[in-house]
Amino acid sequence: MIYTKKFISTFEEGTNKQWLVTNGIGGYASSTIVGCNTRKYHALLVGPKTPPYNRTCYVSKVNETITVNGVKHEISTNECLGYVSKGFNYQTSFKKEYFPIFEYEVNDIKIKKQLTMIYGKNATVLKYEIETGDKESLFEIAPLINYRDFHATNTSEIEFAQVLLANNNLKIVYDTENSLFIDTNLTHYERFEKINFNNMYYRVEKQRGLDAVENHFIPGVYSIKIEPNTKVELYMTFSTEYIPKIDLAFVNSIFEKEIYRQNRIIDKANLNDEYANKLVLAADQFIIQKPDDEYGIIAGYPWFDEWGRDTFISFEGLLLVTKRYEIARKVLLSNVKHIEDGIMPNTFNNYTGEGLYNSVDAGLWFFEAVNRYIEYTNDYKFIIENIYPYMKEIVLSYSEGTLYNIHVDKSDGLLISGTPEIQLTWMDAKVGDKVITPRNGKCVEINALWYNALNIMMKLANELKDNIEYKMYKHMAEVCKISFNEKFWNSSKDTLYDVIEPYSHEIRPNQILALSLSYPLISGSRAKIILDTVSEHLYTPYGLRTLSQYSNNYIGKYYGDVWQRDSAYHQGTVWTWLLSEYIIAFCRTNGYSLKDRKRWLKYIKVLQENIVDDCIDSISEIFDGDYPHLPNGTYAQAWSVGNILKLFTDIEIGDDK
Repeated sequence: MIYTKKFISTFEEGTNKQWLVTNGIGGYASSTIVGCNTRKYHALLVGPKTPPYNRTCYVSKVNETITVNGVKHEISTNECLGYVSKGFNYQTSFKKEYFPIFEYEVNDIKIKKQLTMIYGKNATVLKYEIETGDKESLFEIAPLINYRDFHATNTSEIEFAQVLLANNNLKIVYDTENSLFIDTNLTHYERFEKINFNNMYYRVEKQRGLDAVENHFIPGVYSIKIEPNTKVELYMTFSTEYIPKIDLAFVNSIFEKEIYRQNRIIDKANLNDEYANKLVLAADQFIIQKPDDEYGIIAGYPWFDEWGRDTFISFEGLLLVTKRYEIARKVLLSNVKHIEDGIMPNTFNNYTGEGLYNSVDAGLWFFEAVNRYIEYTNDYKFIIENIYPYMKEIVLSYSEGTLYNIHVDKSDGLLISGTPEIQLTWMDAKVGDKVITPRNGKCVEINALWYNALNIMMKLANELKDNIEYKMYKHMAEVCKISFNEKFWNSSKDTLYDVIEPYSHEIRPNQILALSLSYPLISGSRAKIILDTVSEHLYTPYGLRTLSQYSNNYIGKYYGDVWQRDSAYHQGTVWTWLLSEYIIAFCRTNGYSLKDRKRWLKYIKVLQENIVDDCIDSISEIFDGDYPHLPNGTYAQAWSVGNILKLFTDIEIGDDK
């Protein structure tokens, strides 16, 4: 994607679009297409101290200038309190192919900057190609350094010890265990004493009601004189570990390796669709390697960590559609190790890595992920030998009762979950003691997932020729299905109740899972009625609203401080991950006709607009319920990407189908 001058001619235009680069262990680099950080999460180097945990901001950005005829030109763009440096005026384009590329012109000087990360390391690499005109010039780079939790801001006066290494390279000493290494081929370094870049202003954080001002440490400035009519290649690298023998050849090899790595991922997926290929690379950004050859899924950038529910909802799109089956197996193995009391972790503590277990559906989505793995690979052997015992543990715990009031009601075979204090479903917003979307009781999607899980257990028991287990799961599933159809149908609104016992009469999208999962609870005419209701009340081109647009409790815009945003999070806000469930339900109910598949190809292409509206080549977490459905939340979300990507195989919407 190329953005020419007309897309970056104003500060507002240039700061509305973001880019993201990741390193495969939880770290990332990210900013806007003009290089102005508008979020505290924007940085050149965010890396985990103990991958993938303890993510830390090490380098905010670099400020570049070029001096010609005694006039210094800032080509960097920053916003401070009451001031904007307008380096974007010199910027001629931005493009994101394999990595971000910025191009500038100052008088007759052309500057090209590109950046990437070293895969598997907390290291960011910058490369500059500068072509001078008739005058000598001086090119300078000043790094803006920090050392803080990536969720925080630093408003104190900052200074770190510096150790000058060979060839003007630098070691910034944060503490006894953590340092930053700066390598460059710029020829001169001027050390500063107690110099800070003060009051960097993050306009997006201000809109979110959070701390929006920060200071950064400037250790010094690097410079190099460039002769007239000369072309030079320069570099600067930032790493949390010492990397020996960095030179221009090494830097070039990093970019070449990253291009090769990304091309291999595209070739392996073999989807033969331009949009799908973008999503395949976006999918790769969420996959992380952990110690002991474990793998996980980052739920969303910039602020989410691993989430069990998100992992298994996005599992098919991120790992199976892309044919990364070995990693898929390792993700399953990594997660079952953390099951406690039959519950799959909801998420992991960002600092300790300990599991947090406030989820009823993470374990149930795990069954759907397992079943999809079997559908793609036919690898029953791996599942039966390594995963099936944990599946039995989950079913037994849910059936007999476990934490947070999770248990099967023996009178009707339906699953109950939740307490007044603990939110266990994906609609889990809570501000202080205020639960925004209380859903304790028998939830519609939880029981759809429970029925689905029982059928998957029947499938595996049948493969094992275990007739006793098969009959047990079959009986449980039959009782669940009968009770579900009797109790959840709301004939007065042609919809399914979102929760029963106690009853919720609100029209929400959770009911779509009763139609879209591998083993649906509802089909035929009733399914068509439900689809009509969902279409009228909840459907948008970007996903499904979380609450009917006609409800008195509907909130159509997601904005403001924490209270305002969390109040809207599941009260009308659109979620893209639900779009795939709606489309699958639609196609299944209407017989997967060619006409319908072509129709959905057309509508899915609308999402390509979002690829350029927020984070380039990814998909946002959420959108406003009201038109024009502006993107919001995390700017790159795993289940948004994964669930759109899975449509390229689930209903075959690709251009060549």
